[in-house]
Amino acid sequence: MLRWGKLGVSGETNFLQLYYEPISKSIIAQFYKGLEQGYGVKNLWMKGTQDNCYKKLTNGKETYSFEDPVLSPIEPVVYVNMLNIQVMEDGSYDGYEWDSILEYDLRTMESKTVLKNSDIELSPPYYHAWVNTLYGVDNDGRALNCSIAHQKRTDTMVSEIEYFLCSLNIESSTYTTITKLKAGYL
Repeated sequence: MLRWGKLGVSGETNFLQLYYEPISKSIIAQFYKGLEQGYGVKNLWMKGTQDNCYKKLTNGKETYSFEDPVLSPIEPVVYVNMLNIQVMEDGSYDGYEWDSILEYDLRTMESKTVLKNSDIELSPPYYHAWVNTLYGVDNDGRALNCSIAHQKRTDTMVSEIEYFLCSLNIESSTYTTITKLKAGYL
């Protein structure tokens, strides 16, 4: 059995998926790292097709999870949906919260924020929103296809959440709704 350490990968629990980006000839591997209390995070590692070892692409706090990687069809970048595990005062975990969408340049391994929570404009009755899932990049590389959850303010402790399939403009960080997803994610 091949050990990940021989490939430069360390600290991960499970291999999840492999991606190939042909413009930069990069191989991107997604791994899962189990934490305490049943929580875990996803990270991306990359290497060129001629390289022997992977380098960690996604960095940051141990509680960051890099979800839903999608590749641009026109340039060597990968987009990820970043979540953050909420840590309580006693050190226990209390769920995941959406943080941002990041763009990683595979040539430089540098990242930039495409969208963060404060960028999402809302109108009543919605008071909170987040990117739920990234699905892909459109053919011209200018927009991300994603679902965005919109939470309504209600009089009860449980508030209604509606999901919308959206097109997110990468340059302007604005989105247009394509359709409401009728059964949650579908």
